[in-house]
Amino acid sequence: MTELQNFIDDMRATSSSTDKVAIIARSSTFIHKVLEYTYNPFKQYYTTSKTCKKNSDKCYYDSNDLYPFELLDSLSDRKFTGHEAIALVNGWVANTAYGELLYRIIDKNLDIRVGDKVINKAVPGLIPTFSVALAQEYKGKCDWNDVWYASRKLDGVRCLAVVDMEGKCALYSRMGKELTTLNKVKEAIEATNIINTVFDGEICLMDKDGNEVEDTPHLQITHNLNKLVKACGDLQGVPYYEVVWQPDELFECKNGEVPVMMVLPYLVHLL
Repeated sequence: MTELQNFIDDMRATSSSTDKVAIIARSSTFIHKVLEYTYNPFKQYYTTSKTCKKNSDKCYYDSNDLYPFELLDSLSDRKFTGHEAIALVNGWVANTAYGELLYRIIDKNLDIRVGDKVINKAVPGLIPTFSVALAQEYKGKCDWNDVWYASRKLDGVRCLAVVDMEGKCALYSRMGKELTTLNKVKEAIEATNIINTVFDGEICLMDKDGNEVEDTPHLQITHNLNKLVKACGDLQGVPYYEVVWQPDELFECKNGEVPVMMVLPYLVHLL
């Protein structure tokens, strides 16, 4: 971890993006791997330095037998959770030189003042980016005599369901944070047997009559992702998912101008 500390010191010693790119580019495979484990939005460790320090009495002093990446993989795969995960992290930090750098990795911030764009400029493709479709200004003229379609505006939060080739579904927030408690939505999507697909939509709560659950003193969920996720997991209300469907390949290419012939085979499969 001494090498990592020297890298961080070099990065913090300059404010030039060009210099930072050069430092990253000439760094070792180990440093590149640390950057990937820290800034990859799909790697989550389900604990924070604040939580670990708050529970400093929980500590496994033999956890430094694990290599740092082994420990991080165990956290990411949820092999260790709760107090056991905290004890392993605290033990590794306490028994390793520069061990506190592990806290920075699980907090997803090495404090080197760069983001994924700078890192990927130095090492192309090192950090996967999580980009979602956003509305763009329409500069054309509207033909109000044409046929128009409108849909109901639902008040919820953005959620993307990514279904892999085996039909396993993972749910993500707009910023790429995995949502692990929306099992009702996850199970419903997996039950369709659809594969290799991204559903991009809005999560909100509906009652049995199809009305949105209103904010109340005991359930203030609108515009609050954490409360909405907890509500969908805990309540008997129905979590409603209004979606835009797209094949995984279209989501990855991040290009809205896709030939319709590329989409038709997927639509036939769905129907």
